[in-house]
Amino acid sequence: MTPKEKANELGNKFYQGSVFDYDKKGHLEEIKRARERTKICVKEIIKSVEGKYKDYWNAVLEEVDLL
Repeated sequence: MTPKEKANELGNKFYQGSVFDYDKKGHLEEIKRARERTKICVKEIIKSVEGKYKDYWNAVLEEVDLL
């Protein structure tokens, strides 16, 4: 799985509710919250891995900012 795909997968998992639960403003706010939750998770993973895995997860973290 590419870093972009992993970032998207995690972002979707941290998005709470359904897109139908929010108006446009609420949807955008939930996206921001999901992005921040995802970043916390990925940063914790980065702390616990070494070598090539760290490079992969750093790339995932960069992709999270682009979500």
